[in-house]
Amino acid sequence: MLPIKPKMPMTTLTQSKPRRNDPCFCGSGNKFKHCCFNKTSSDGLPAVTPTALLIRAVAAHQAGDVDTAAQLYRDILEIVPNHADALHLLGLIDFHNGDKIAAIARIEAAILQSRADPRYFYNLGTVLSASGRPHDAAIQFRIAVEMNPADALAHANLAAVLAETRQLGPAIASFQAALAIAPNDANAWAMLSAALMEDGQGEEAKICLDRARDLNPTDSNTLANIGLATRKLGDSEQAAAWLARAIEIDGNNAKAFFNLGSLLVTKQFSDDPDFPVACNRRAVELNPDHAQAHDNLLMAMQYSSSSSPAELFAQHCHFGRHFEGPLVARWLPHPNDSDPERRLRIGYVSADLYNHAVATFIEPALAGHDSKAFEVFCYYNDIKNDAVSIRLQSLCDHWVPCATLSDDHLAARIRADHIDILIDLSGHTAGNRLMTFARKPAPVQCSWIGYPGTSGLQAMDYYLADRFYLPSGVCDDQFREKIVRLPASCVFLPSESAPGIEPLPAATAGKLTFGSFNQPHKFNQPTLEYWRRLLQAVPDSSLLFAALQGSEIRDELTSFFEAGGVARTRLQFHDRCNMDAYLALHHQVDICLDTAPYSGGTTNLHAAWMGVPTLTFAGRTAAGRQGCVLNGHLGLDRFTAADGDDFVEKGIALANDLPALAALRPTMRERMIHSPLVQPAMVVAGLEAAFRVMWRRWCANLPPESFDATR
Repeated sequence: MLPIKPKMPMTTLTQSKPRRNDPCFCGSGNKFKHCCFNKTSSDGLPAVTPTALLIRAVAAHQAGDVDTAAQLYRDILEIVPNHADALHLLGLIDFHNGDKIAAIARIEAAILQSRADPRYFYNLGTVLSASGRPHDAAIQFRIAVEMNPADALAHANLAAVLAETRQLGPAIASFQAALAIAPNDANAWAMLSAALMEDGQGEEAKICLDRARDLNPTDSNTLANIGLATRKLGDSEQAAAWLARAIEIDGNNAKAFFNLGSLLVTKQFSDDPDFPVACNRRAVELNPDHAQAHDNLLMAMQYSSSSSPAELFAQHCHFGRHFEGPLVARWLPHPNDSDPERRLRIGYVSADLYNHAVATFIEPALAGHDSKAFEVFCYYNDIKNDAVSIRLQSLCDHWVPCATLSDDHLAARIRADHIDILIDLSGHTAGNRLMTFARKPAPVQCSWIGYPGTSGLQAMDYYLADRFYLPSGVCDDQFREKIVRLPASCVFLPSESAPGIEPLPAATAGKLTFGSFNQPHKFNQPTLEYWRRLLQAVPDSSLLFAALQGSEIRDELTSFFEAGGVARTRLQFHDRCNMDAYLALHHQVDICLDTAPYSGGTTNLHAAWMGVPTLTFAGRTAAGRQGCVLNGHLGLDRFTAADGDDFVEKGIALANDLPALAALRPTMRERMIHSPLVQPAMVVAGLEAAFRVMWRRWCANLPPESFDATR
């Protein structure tokens, strides 16, 4: 978001020459003395008009003396309670002091008194945007633009919130309108570049980014936007450099910290594992009302080996208190028909209903629901439309695109649809609508699949898992939700083109190959140290890394292993590739190694389908227990380690028993086929049974409780 305009924005003040009967402001600190004229009121004090007070207040405001200005604005409101300029400008001081709620209320009150000045709407849009309400901000910026089409900043800010709400076409048009008025605005060029890249217009995005760079920006906000655009163009390292420079110039630039924190959450292995958490925490401190900044902090903590389960849970609860707390008083009763056995309306909310891992997990549920017992709505919070989204659309009764709806509007739509049970498929990942759930639009709400942890919301009633993922008593105290245990946490749909399982490669090569198919942002010093110790203890073994792009990450990993005596020749690196090539790489791997504290999910499932077991950790959080799900269902407890030392010991024992590994490999796919993980009907039956129990409890006015769902 561009900064408020101007530095101390205010409505235009019409100043006339002083009249004999109209006291004026001469610069004194006391509004009752030293006036130019000596006319007095009936109480003997010099008469003071709102106009005179306003002139004086504005001068103090412009000089940075906000305390004096605020008092003068209040004095005006004592004389004229609905004085529009005083309300507006006092609202800006509220915003300056961090009280966004008061700022919004005052500026809205000013607009009620006078709708003549576009800057009222502009500044209301700015405060709403800073309050995490981009949809509402867009309405105000649009009014400001209509009232003053020559205002480049209004066009640019409208564009920014449109881009934030995934309205890329209108956003691009608004950026272009801003640049037609102010062609040398490097900030707008950078943001246009990011929007074009998001819209798939890569070449045009590069041209705009070059333009922003050519303007040689020196202000922190522009550098932050250049960093964002550079990241979207795929150059993470250069993006981090731009963002670091922005922070160097202005250590209080919330946007720079937010963009850098977002980048670091998914950045490749770093020597400073605590920096992503610190950066995201700073973004939250600078803009505590930015929900995405909180999401990024929570994700960074999930990946950090330094964050304890208690700290992680506390941060989730803080998120809930901060964002949900003010909304609870606005919750409305649910008029849904309380017949416990009637056909239920089920709503799934996700931004990942396209070619995405979440879509592969949710598709069996959509395809398998009993249409006589359930009417299914999908609320799709993205603008992508591909073959997968088209197929999913055909599997539900109602498909509702909602990326452009505000949280209030989406909540109202869900209420109007009379949804009985609303399911979140995103958690704190990108594109989530947790702020809609915080408004409690449905009687029963639960979280499933998308995020390994609590929402932090009291509005979320249940979390769907299974007995191997979240056994009773293991992580219950890390969830605000009640845990419901399905036959399996989700359904895995293996690739239809997956090749057959080949014999254990170590049986032919005479030496064992470990493998890692996890994304490198899950790597950290403790995990890599366990892997290095394992390679040190298993002579001639090697480690295959898949999905590693760029030389920097490879050089960092090579240096790390060589420092422990593991030669470069024992490491194999492979770029990202298509699914067929990715699966074929498993023919070269004997055992996969998992990460901690955030373990693998889909990667472990693909490996098992290809006959490769994964040595994993029984983590202390939900994110760290994803590997336990697979091994539990397949009866592979010997591949689940209690801690790092146990991980190394188990790895050594497995590597020294090649006959056992060779015998296990051809049975892996069969084990999966006979597990609930690959039996959609079993999981969907359990899911529907769980929905019915939840609904019966609501109909009976009973609180949520944990339970095991059976067919």
